Amino acid sequence: MKFSLFSTQRLRSTGTASLAALCWLAYLHATCVAAQANALPPAQPGHASASDITLHIAVAANFTATLQKLLDAYARSAPTAANSVISSASTGTLFHQIVHGAPFDVFFAANEVHPRELLARGLGVQGSLLNYAQGQLVLLHKKNNRRNGDDIALQFTTDACKRNANANNNADALSAILQSARQVIIANPLTAPYGSVSKQLIEQLKKVKPIKRDSIVPGNTATKKIPELLIARNVMHAQQLFASSAADAAFISLPQFQANPQAGRKQSWLACHVNTALHKPILQFAIALANANRPREYRSQSVALLAFANSNQGRRIIAQHGYVLAPTTPNSANKAANNVE
Repeated sequence: MKFSLFSTQRLRSTGTASLAALCWLAYLHATCVAAQANALPPAQPGHASASDITLHIAVAANFTATLQKLLDAYARSAPTAANSVISSASTGTLFHQIVHGAPFDVFFAANEVHPRELLARGLGVQGSLLNYAQGQLVLLHKKNNRRNGDDIALQFTTDACKRNANANNNADALSAILQSARQVIIANPLTAPYGSVSKQLIEQLKKVKPIKRDSIVPGNTATKKIPELLIARNVMHAQQLFASSAADAAFISLPQFQANPQAGRKQSWLACHVNTALHKPILQFAIALANANRPREYRSQSVALLAFANSNQGRRIIAQHGYVLAPTTPNSANKAANNVE
């Protein structure tokens, strides 16, 4: 509440100010200020309410959209949930930012190695490590960007590209698509776990015998065709490059494809699901970060968010967006909460 000094100045200028009048004005001012102070919550040095806390969350690019759904649901179900700001990039990029002092409170990675390394360095809250999901790959390819004769071979890959297709048949289908492609986009294998797995898968599929088409196209002999690899910053960037360039194919995460399948159909994109048996598991871990410059309430809020991600409601949201659920770890949040205090 603001008070104008006009009344006291006027009294002084006219020479009619009396000690009683000035005392009365001072009394009113002090009374109002005291009433205003009483209306505010009592000050608690070193403590912050949930409404005053904004969690800074580092998230691997593939999980960005799903995390936003989680945060929306968490805010609806938990009145004491803190505000949040999301920063998205590749797992390796975010890891290096955290190690060099970036003020993040939670880290949703696309692998296990980097969160465990943060824990080993004392940068993670003990007991908060959570395997929140297992990722799945999809190979996008463009229907109209193929070498001569490849449509004939690829027409036999439809069933083998379905989810949960036989692993051997799926490998044949993926190999056929890669043989037909001139350029394939993957996330940076040095910083993005999805890119690393994609590169390993491409190397593995080189060993698959090419589909023979000589019985379909007379005189055509199957030969190995190795596409050029184009490197994107992360798995989201890989999808963006695929949409805006002449590249024939791109490895992305299943949730990205599920988020907007209509866009792919409009542009004649086809998708081949990758059987998880063909590559090492993409185990995605999260951890609450032990930021020494934050009040302990930030850690409590970070742990509470991870507990929600591991709840039945949180796991249901994660599964709905195309991830394989990891085994439940119901006691991890409680252990972390004890470490926060």
